Order: sequence, then structure tokens, then C-alpha cells
Amino acid sequence: MLDELKCFSCGYELRGLTGNVVTCPECGRQHNVTNMIIKQWNGPWYRAPGFKLLGLPLLAPVAWCFVMGACGLLFINSPGNFTAVFWVATLGAVVGWFALMYRALTKYRRRIGIVLTVMVQLIFPLYTVGLFSVFVIPVMIYFEIDTGEDVPVAVFAVCATVAGFMFLLAYGVQRIFARLCIRTHVRRLSDEGTIRP
Repeated sequence: MLDELKCFSCGYELRGLTGNVVTCPECGRQHNVTNMIIKQWNGPWYRAPGFKLLGLPLLAPVAWCFVMGACGLLFINSPGNFTAVFWVATLGAVVGWFALMYRALTKYRRRIGIVLTVMVQLIFPLYTVGLFSVFVIPVMIYFEIDTGEDVPVAVFAVCATVAGFMFLLAYGVQRIFARLCIRTHVRRLSDEGTIRP
């Protein structure tokens, strides 16, 4: 990411210059490295610097869902055992989520860390609701064919609208998240004096 920056005016390679604001040796134009990287970023949002650390807390609820699904199948005939596993798994997921959130927040030590961790926690639920809304539509169609009862067109419209809205919202949040991650990462490198485009 830092190795492919070129001057917007003359195309001169800016690699080797230090600082967050650099001057092109060829044409003299000044560039803000953070803004350049954001404009040129075309990778997926989950590859933005810092995502792995900020996304770690999501492992807790995802693991909880898998454990609950597996236990639901194993203890389908003994609900008493499932209840005990449910509370143990839930407590483990909550403790794990807080521990991973604390780790992510201490890494950034700024308010931006709180913003980024909250944003990344929102992306996956938004996509999940969108996918669920898409899944409901064929289920309703099957129900309509199987039972012969008409499902109101408004129900289909609402599901399609919710799905589209959730996907668009998630996409917008992830783009903002990626830009903030890049900006925070470059600013930290600049503060440490290690940024070298």
C-alpha cells in the first residue's frame, strides 16, 4: 500500500520520502499521504490495516452460534443438559467478547478505537439481517405453493426492501470503516516517524 504511491500530477514515484505530507521532487506538488492511500485503496474492506485486531471480538458470538447449533442437535432429546451448556457457552462468549474488545481498544488508546470496534461489530449483523430477509422470500413462496394460501405482496416487498437497505447500509459502513482504519494506521506510522511511502 505504501510502496505504490505516485504523484497525481506527474506520476513520479514517491517511495522513500518521509512524513505524512510529502513534496514531489519532480514537480513540487505537495501530497497528503493519508488521503492518497484512501483515494487509491481498492482492496476489500476486511484487508484494511487493523481489521484483524478489531474484528477478533466477532469470534466470540460466531463461536457461540456454532456451539449452540451443535449442542442443539446433540441434546435434542435432553433439554436439561442443553440448558447447562447454554449458560456455560453464553458466559464464555461474553467474557471472550469483552476480553477481545479490551485488547483491541488498548491497541489504539484513542476514541477512534471505540468508533472502529463498534463499526466492525455492526457490519456482520447488518449482512446477517439482509441475508435472512433474502432467505425468507423463497420460504414464503414455498409456503404459498405448498398450502395454497396467498402471501400478501406487501410482505415480499418489505423483505426485499429490508434486504436491500441492510446490504447498502453494511456496504457504506464497511467503506467508512476501511477509510478510518487506513487513516488511523497512517497517522500512527507518521507519529512514530516510520512512514515511508
